Amino acid sequence: MEKEEGKEKRRYIYTLTKPTLSYILKKEMRKTEYYDKRGLTMKRDINYGLMGKKIGVTKTDFDVWVIQIKNVTCYLIEGKDQAMLIDTGYGRNDLKRVVQGICGLPLIVVNTHGHYDHVGGNGYFPEVWMGKEAFSLAKKKRPKRRMPYKDYKVLALEDGQVFDLGERQITAYVLAAHHESSFVFLDHNSGSLFTGDELEGGQVLLNVREDNLAYKDIVRKYLANMHKLKEMEDKIKRIMASHNGYCLSPSYIDDYIELCEKLLEDKATLMANPSGYWFPAYLFGGKRKLARVEEAKASFVYRKEKR
Repeated sequence: MEKEEGKEKRRYIYTLTKPTLSYILKKEMRKTEYYDKRGLTMKRDINYGLMGKKIGVTKTDFDVWVIQIKNVTCYLIEGKDQAMLIDTGYGRNDLKRVVQGICGLPLIVVNTHGHYDHVGGNGYFPEVWMGKEAFSLAKKKRPKRRMPYKDYKVLALEDGQVFDLGERQITAYVLAAHHESSFVFLDHNSGSLFTGDELEGGQVLLNVREDNLAYKDIVRKYLANMHKLKEMEDKIKRIMASHNGYCLSPSYIDDYIELCEKLLEDKATLMANPSGYWFPAYLFGGKRKLARVEEAKASFVYRKEKR
């Protein structure tokens, strides 16, 4: 992970083991608030296991709350009149109580896409915004019994939709390659782009779509998405991903453009092992089914038969 504005940003270093995953943190997370599953707060100055039952909460210096649930990062953005929660994690913790402990403003909840690690806590909230392609997937696994809104209302996001939080505007953009339902969200005040799984520091998975698109067709979609981001690069100061670190440099966009171009020309560097940061390839068929390519900071995992 690169440095931003002279400050070293933390990066999670994961060690893959079989059949379990373990990791260490390169940098300590200090003065971070922790909430147990009942929503009670504790103060700790230690490295801690994100795979435990705690929710880690950190406030950045650009007024975005980073909420770590297992290996998924959710975000809370406060405006003057409203707040926005981006993604709800696995649903194993009382996320609503945690959010209310941070902020008492009316809440808008959005999903970056329909995968369960991003929508699992939706049942804590009465309504959630998401791409229409996520509706059936998000509802496929019903909310757990303890959640108050088992039949929560889903609202369809539109490309370019603006949410006014009060002196803070967030724009939603379609950016669908990792999954058909994907949206990203740009906070114009801080220059933060919240990318879900479409852009991250470990790898972008191209093997988890619902359709049967050919491998290179997915890459072409991804390349078009990166050019879409390049057109607004003057507005983007940092990338806030859902996995494998946050505050990523916008230069990741250029690296992924280069990787796409090399991949389409069959010139990308093929790695010996498809596993990587927080991605145990053996759960998806391993070397037999998957391939991994890398270029600078960019990395894709895809199905071999789609190439």
